[in-house]
Amino acid sequence: MEVHTHSHTPRKKWTHYFWEFLMLFLAVFCGFLAEYKLEHTIEQHKEKEYIESMREDLQSDTAKLSRVDSSLLVIVNSIDTILMYYDEMSKGANPTLFRNIRAIYSYPIFIYSDRTIQQLKSSGGMRLIKNKKAANGIMDYDAFVRNYENNGAYVQRYWENLTLQRLNIIDQQALDNDLKTRGAVDIKKKYLLVSDPVLLHRLKSFVYELKTYHSNTLRANIKLREKAIGLIETLIKEYHLK
Repeated sequence: MEVHTHSHTPRKKWTHYFWEFLMLFLAVFCGFLAEYKLEHTIEQHKEKEYIESMREDLQSDTAKLSRVDSSLLVIVNSIDTILMYYDEMSKGANPTLFRNIRAIYSYPIFIYSDRTIQQLKSSGGMRLIKNKKAANGIMDYDAFVRNYENNGAYVQRYWENLTLQRLNIIDQQALDNDLKTRGAVDIKKKYLLVSDPVLLHRLKSFVYELKTYHSNTLRANIKLREKAIGLIETLIKEYHLK
């Protein structure tokens, strides 16, 4: 009969388990710290990308505003000429008057460069903008532009009403044809579809009011440009941009 002896391993002390637990805890904790550090680094990099992109948008806005202002100044000067000669409209074709009438055909519109702000809003990216001055400046600028656009929409509707008035009073096709073929209006020709003095005066009032709106836009553009430049300076200072 065989007899089997059983070997007994010595029982581990509690300190052994404690050190095993501590090593495991430290490994997990260090992994957490490394992941947190990596995520923090990625967010910092993303924040810097957003700020650089925002600066580009602001620079684009200031350039657009300059172009809009140049065009609006030309239009306002032409409207002054229209108003100066307007009362001669019913007497016959005034070359200066009808050449300048084109100034109310259209007008330049500022289009907001909102690429970055839309990304910040839609993806929750604003939480990445840790700098309070920058974050407040961005939101303040966006709110200012949105209000500016609301006023622009009102001017757009007003201009559309003026256009309807103009097309009901001036024979635009005849005028355009003469300007295209001869490069000048026929001083013996009348380009009016109506002779009612009330309707003619109404159109003059619309043109005068449009000048007021354009002048207001020019003033608003100054404030908007100042906002954009101020925000650019804030971003450069707070993020040490080159």
